Amino acid sequence: MKVISFLGTGGKSETNYIYGEKSCKTDFFPLAVHQFVNCTKHIFVATQKSRTFWEERIKCESKVPYLFADIPNGTTDDELWQIFAALTEVLEPNDKVIFDITHSFRTLPFLALLAMAFLRVSKNVSIEKVLYGTYDPENPTNSDVLDLSPFVRLMEWTTAADQFVKSGDGRELAAILRRTQNSFHLDCEAHAQLPRKLTSLANDLESVSLAMDLARPLETLTASERLEKSLTAAAADIKDYAIPFEQLLDFTREKYQPISLKKPEADWPLTLSKQLAILRLYLERGQILPAATLMREWIVSALCWQFGLPVQISENREKAEATINALTTPNPSWEPPCKEEFLELDCAPQIQNLWSQLREVRNTLAHCGMDQRNQGARGIRDKVNSFEAPLRGIAQSLGVVLP
Repeated sequence: MKVISFLGTGGKSETNYIYGEKSCKTDFFPLAVHQFVNCTKHIFVATQKSRTFWEERIKCESKVPYLFADIPNGTTDDELWQIFAALTEVLEPNDKVIFDITHSFRTLPFLALLAMAFLRVSKNVSIEKVLYGTYDPENPTNSDVLDLSPFVRLMEWTTAADQFVKSGDGRELAAILRRTQNSFHLDCEAHAQLPRKLTSLANDLESVSLAMDLARPLETLTASERLEKSLTAAAADIKDYAIPFEQLLDFTREKYQPISLKKPEADWPLTLSKQLAILRLYLERGQILPAATLMREWIVSALCWQFGLPVQISENREKAEATINALTTPNPSWEPPCKEEFLELDCAPQIQNLWSQLREVRNTLAHCGMDQRNQGARGIRDKVNSFEAPLRGIAQSLGVVLP
């Protein structure tokens, strides 16, 4: 555990700092930190002026190994980047850090916390606590030590929310929701009421993310339906214990209500419509591989429905695929099993054309480009995006309501 203290040039009067059941009487809070937490190294972030002011005192009284991270005043862009570089040099991957901002100079704590937000991702640095030793001149005898780390958790929420909004990956949000509920239950004696619905919400959020990641449209529909219910059930817990997530409620409902369905197999026209909404989400997020996979399987499902065949039976799906493959690439020696039914469809030529292009893209994706059909990634992305409009046209021709 490392402690990072930011030093200015001014001191405070002596007071008795109180942190939990521990106390320490001093006029220099950074040295009191040694009494409150176990640390292996103390890093003093200081300008040359503040280092000169405090160095002899630290040399005489520090109880743990220490070092100085010399920084400029931070008045220009170059100096701000120098401060960032100084912090990255004193921190190793996976370090656990406690910040002490009691004697900090001007904007340094703010700049450092922004740097920590980056280092938390790039070096997996964990901010364990942010301590501030208060001092009231009108009541100088005892002074409380504030732990501001709950607000630092906003960095975790920010990263997780960004991931969820941009890619639909809610696994990190789910992990935070679980940790939130667990932390209150571990300290249950200190709380009159406890959250009880956050873990269920986390499970459903994770289920939707995983189903979409693995291109499981039916599972996505049912998981989204459970997520809708969990959002309602957990509303009170979110308001009281997971306040940042409250800002995501409207977004989550807006994105997942259109792809929510309790029994997809009971209404295939509606299921096919909602799968088009799933496809739109994939394309919005740039998730080309599951988008292309879903397009292909959507056509097979739609044909089974049109042919009056149970959609989820493998043999029926093979019949639909065999029919369109044979008509797209004719074989005079073999009669497709559902040829007449297919040719009766008004949009049969459009299906054949789209299927032919999808088959080519699907093959190059399935073989990771390791074939003679290899196309550049940008070209594949653009082509898959261009398939949405003709697919929606086919859906409309078949009587599927467009989302």
